[in-house]
Amino acid sequence: MPKQIDYAALFTKRKDGRYQAVIPGSPPKYLYDRDPRLLYDKVEAAKNPVPTLFKDVAEQWHDHHWEKIRAGTQVCYQPSFERAIDECGNSPLVDVTAGDINKVILGLKDDGKSMKTVSTQRTVFKLIFDYAILQGYTKYNPALSVSIPHGLPKSRREAPEDDVIETIRKNIDKYFGLFPMFLLYTGFRRSEALAIKWGDIDFENETITCSKALEYSGGGRPREKEPKTKAGARAVPLLSDLKSVLKRPKSVKNDEYVFPGKNGVAMPDSAFRRHWEHYCKDSGLTTVTRETRKNKKGKDYQVDIFTPTITPHQLRHAYATILYEAGIDELTAKELLGHADIATTRAIYTHLRQKKRGKANAALNEHFAANYTPLA
Repeated sequence: MPKQIDYAALFTKRKDGRYQAVIPGSPPKYLYDRDPRLLYDKVEAAKNPVPTLFKDVAEQWHDHHWEKIRAGTQVCYQPSFERAIDECGNSPLVDVTAGDINKVILGLKDDGKSMKTVSTQRTVFKLIFDYAILQGYTKYNPALSVSIPHGLPKSRREAPEDDVIETIRKNIDKYFGLFPMFLLYTGFRRSEALAIKWGDIDFENETITCSKALEYSGGGRPREKEPKTKAGARAVPLLSDLKSVLKRPKSVKNDEYVFPGKNGVAMPDSAFRRHWEHYCKDSGLTTVTRETRKNKKGKDYQVDIFTPTITPHQLRHAYATILYEAGIDELTAKELLGHADIATTRAIYTHLRQKKRGKANAALNEHFAANYTPLA
């Protein structure tokens, strides 16, 4: 029969009746309990602590901070958050090193991911470890030692081609067809356009004033907020083509949305996505893929998946392109687009100039090839 442990003899009994144990360290850690057996268990647990996993801390960060992040930023962060857990989730937090994070970053580079995707991944790691430091899980942030690789492609949403713009102009009568026309002729962000009310449109002076934007919280519920930047509060011209199709109903009030959701409230995110997909499908602005699925009886059936080939933000880029082609100067374009600084507008204009120069080079090469004998 194994000898029973005299738990009380292992510890010092205090005057208040509790037993005390000391875990060596700097500083030493003191544990107490009135039951020496329970105190023994506490000591063993302290000697062999269960490591806190990266995924547990990452999910805590998500729970505490997600609602504080803008809805658009949440969309950008979510893939990086999930990727961080997939790669490092089951490792103890304190064992995740700069090398581990760098391995994820280099893997994204090998996959051809853009500068923005890679930078966002590092940012999410940094935010999680910042939270971990504040909560006492670790003392340093390994993401700070990780650099962004050189030579990453810069993602850029290109403006739609002229044939797509003409499709938008000719399909105003389609379901939700006025909305893409509205974006094309104002350059508003989607969130800004959905917050426009009839009182914001001055038909007499031909201006549209943007002073708000919609933000989507958990569950895609909308609420009004200030525009993305201070410069986002602005007035843009109500152009003739848009004015001719933007008809204000006689009974509408100034505080009613131009593009409302059900019962006149601000449009939820899910409703907008349905409207946009419906419009793109009706207008031929989709790609179609066929998927095989199983029904409840386990039999295969096929379904066509329609994916829009254009986004609302591309129409904002189309507006910027039109400003450039119309000879609008950079400062005026900055004000009309609601950019926070001139550098953003200048970068767009520079890209458009380079694109135009590239087309000119190609045209010249074609001309020489068609009219002269090649030298080589």
